[in-house]
Amino acid sequence: MFIKEYLMSKILHVCSGNYYGGIEEVARLIAKTQIKNGSIADIVYFEKDFELNNNIKNNLLLKLYYYFKYVKLVKLNKYDILHNHSGGLFIDLINILLFRNRTLISHNHGCRIRKYVLKLEPKYVSMIKQLFSKMLYSKIIRISVSQYMYNLQIYYEATDKKYHYLLQNPIDFDNLNCNIKFKKNIILGYIGRIVEDKGIIHFIQLANHIKNNRLKYKLLIAGLGDFSDEFQNLIRTNKLEEIITFNNYYMDKKIFFSEIDIFITLPNFESFGLTIYEALYCQKPIITLQKKSIDENLYGVVWCLEDAKPESILIAIDEINEDKINLEEELKKLKTYLLANYSVEKYENILTKIYNL
Repeated sequence: MFIKEYLMSKILHVCSGNYYGGIEEVARLIAKTQIKNGSIADIVYFEKDFELNNNIKNNLLLKLYYYFKYVKLVKLNKYDILHNHSGGLFIDLINILLFRNRTLISHNHGCRIRKYVLKLEPKYVSMIKQLFSKMLYSKIIRISVSQYMYNLQIYYEATDKKYHYLLQNPIDFDNLNCNIKFKKNIILGYIGRIVEDKGIIHFIQLANHIKNNRLKYKLLIAGLGDFSDEFQNLIRTNKLEEIITFNNYYMDKKIFFSEIDIFITLPNFESFGLTIYEALYCQKPIITLQKKSIDENLYGVVWCLEDAKPESILIAIDEINEDKINLEEELKKLKTYLLANYSVEKYENILTKIYNL
């Protein structure tokens, strides 16, 4: 049941700019559902929609440019709800300072927390952000995408539990196929952003090992990102074209998941892992380095490695092959669980209640 006050609201979903990221996929799915339910829902991608004719290299000037464009957009369209998916302090601060009379949501998918956990910036920078966050997030509703992220956000930024909600991402089941197939020439697959922090380089190391040991495994990699050209060059220079099929675009997921046997993802940090859930719905076992963000009810079909060495990955493949019969039964059961717990309808009902607090 959708709450009456929420119907016909004007909602703006704010994304940082990576059109093909999991965050943006979730935002599009939510917006589509909200429109279907009678609301007006728009999405803005900062880097895409506020594109510059001339590059501004000064970060402060760039922030000012984004500030004016964003404020103009919100005021012109008179949005009732500002749902920030970027998790950025910049947008949340603007919303609190200028638009406190609207419903404000900070939906952190983990970008800033990742920097804290992996120590990707100077310690004093993280400390300043954390101190600022503790003040900011006592004044705004916050959503975490997994229990893992919920706990990290409380630990690092002391988010007030009164305004902090756990809401795991929905899955677009209509965009997926469900089938199991194991064969001698196993195809390992990854679809997502082609960036270094997703561990893309490990696929080159694995393919070299497969080639050198004449193993009957193939890799299907699909997606776009800053590491695409480098990845393509590494495939070519290592002569791995017969091992790796690299589609430098986002394949239709129905086609992608029907082509692969095992889904493999090797990032150094994962806040939720949307493609993991999609792969499981399509009844594909998982090999990953990150397990903390995954629903514990799914652990029986997830092989979590201590490292990304080819030898470790091949051991996991052997274990999957040895347990095919039991694994197929377990994957079929999980489909029902995912449908019950990760539908966009369930997600939207919970989100509606949050909007109307």
